[in-house]
Amino acid sequence: MAIAPTDADFLPIVAAVVALKGKDEALTWLKGLKANAQIFDDDEAIAAAVEGGRVATGVINNYYWDRLAMEQGADKTKSKVYYFSKGDPGAVVNISGVAVLKSAPYPDAAQKFAAYLVSERAQQLLAKGKINFEYPLRPGVSPDPMLKPFDQLQPPVLDATKLGDDSGVGELLREAGLL
Repeated sequence: MAIAPTDADFLPIVAAVVALKGKDEALTWLKGLKANAQIFDDDEAIAAAVEGGRVATGVINNYYWDRLAMEQGADKTKSKVYYFSKGDPGAVVNISGVAVLKSAPYPDAAQKFAAYLVSERAQQLLAKGKINFEYPLRPGVSPDPMLKPFDQLQPPVLDATKLGDDSGVGELLREAGLL
């Protein structure tokens, strides 16, 4: 089992475990990972290690494997993505967002850029670009066909406020000896 506890993509999974199972169970789980998992710097390294047979499995966001499969050809890829289901914390859906700081030096330009990112054109570019493999936000824009249909995902029932700001997750990772 491979994990990348210093990669920002790992934090929402830990936050989901805390929200669904409680802090004590999350800490026990993290200590178990510390004792038994191989630690990597990032999800890309995990995807490559699984693909290369150096580890049997790893916890990553799907788009790291999708990029790997795109680079080498999905038909030549030896590994595959497993999607957690039934509300498992590993099935948490991360949300990417955009915001403009009040202190932004060019707030009008920043607002225009934010509006562009959610425009149909930009969302089509993101969905069809074979680069990020994330689900588009804009209604009517279909995701890349490599992705599992969004309506078939079974994430835990959590809203973003229950996941918090990751500060508590960092403390747990330190307590477990992973940071």
